[in-house]
Amino acid sequence: MDKIILSDIKVMATHGVNPEEKQEKQPFNISIICYLDTTQASIDDDISATINYAELYQQIIQEVETTSFNLIEALAGHLAEMILKNYHVKQVKVKVEKSEAKFNGMVFPAAVEIKRSWKSYRKGGLS
Repeated sequence: MDKIILSDIKVMATHGVNPEEKQEKQPFNISIICYLDTTQASIDDDISATINYAELYQQIIQEVETTSFNLIEALAGHLAEMILKNYHVKQVKVKVEKSEAKFNGMVFPAAVEIKRSWKSYRKGGLS
């Protein structure tokens, strides 16, 4: 299966459990891998046969900046669902890295990576 990859999308956003994380923007790195068949796009050289990755890039930034979740797991799930709903992909892998997670005076990177399928999404539950 072919892949379209958007790596290291840098976004400032307000996701986190602690109240200060909801008020002060923090850096996030988002990476997306869309699994799909790009055969027709490679033959026709036509963007309508694939994903417009500039459009997807903008949509990811907008979603990360305009939503607020407690957990990066929830943010990753939200992005996966948005991609499955709006793009013709069979599977999507989403990695959300909070590069400056804070806890008890410590600052450290934390990340979650999920993989969801179109088939499971259409059946009513993401896998």
